[in-house]
Amino acid sequence: MVTMKSGTKTIISALILLVQSVILVVGITGCRANKVFEGHQTLNIWPGVAPGSEDWTIDEVAGFNSVTDVKTPSITVFRPNPALANGSVFVVCPGGGFQGLSVIKEGSMVAEWLADRGVTGIVLKYRVRRDLDLPPSEAGDSFDQRIRALDAGRKLATADALQTMRYLREHASELNIDPDRIGMIGFSAGAMTTMSAVVEGGNEEMPDLAASVYGAMPGDVAPEGAPPLFIVHAKDDDVVPVERSLKMQAAWDRAGLPVAMQIYEEGGHGFGAKPYGKSSDDWMNEFESWLIDQGWISALKVENTQ
Repeated sequence: MVTMKSGTKTIISALILLVQSVILVVGITGCRANKVFEGHQTLNIWPGVAPGSEDWTIDEVAGFNSVTDVKTPSITVFRPNPALANGSVFVVCPGGGFQGLSVIKEGSMVAEWLADRGVTGIVLKYRVRRDLDLPPSEAGDSFDQRIRALDAGRKLATADALQTMRYLREHASELNIDPDRIGMIGFSAGAMTTMSAVVEGGNEEMPDLAASVYGAMPGDVAPEGAPPLFIVHAKDDDVVPVERSLKMQAAWDRAGLPVAMQIYEEGGHGFGAKPYGKSSDDWMNEFESWLIDQGWISALKVENTQ
């Protein structure tokens, strides 16, 4: 099923510009970004140092809304009220151009929203660092060129996402979750991470549901056995072209796989779970309806947080 909001305008622009804006926010003195994880269980996903970052000497930097220079990937668990809990899980992958992580509006706010509906929300802090990829002057002008410039970061993020899926399934009983009901949702670079996990992962690592919010996927072929997919994008996104989501939807259609897509006239890039008075504010209502259709949440069981 595809739901289209009218209008056609896509501007292919610099993903790197978004990264720079994220880093500016991160650089502000403060620690609000990590405070959202206080009181929640946080677990390292790798036994020891994550492969590929053994020689990293960076220290994590937290600002008001974002973090960067993450050497040790981890998951933070937002549990639902036991009376609502249904065993389902969604891993939440924040965006940030593979150089930072927007852990509030693309992380904790989403995890809390899921928990209010009986789904365990798990925020993944995958590895990112500011100096890992090519500088903007060497990246090129097209979206494809800039994505290739960020590929080293994408590969590390994907490795962490796949390890997260393995970790959750291996530890499902102690975490009190259903190993056959683990979804993954990502935003921007986090959506690229989610879709890379779907495309490149094996059976043990494949999410059972997937959602991409203003993201893209590697290649244009849906893998055999890929999960039902939910896609969100705004036509006025000037960072990730909306055509990337249209191609994603087409790949699922060609493979005969279930896909639902919401394309909004306005919203830009990076709205996450925060309302901005744009048409894209409606996306979480549509996501909730989709989760109900998938049988992952009940329309009658939503925590009253008012």
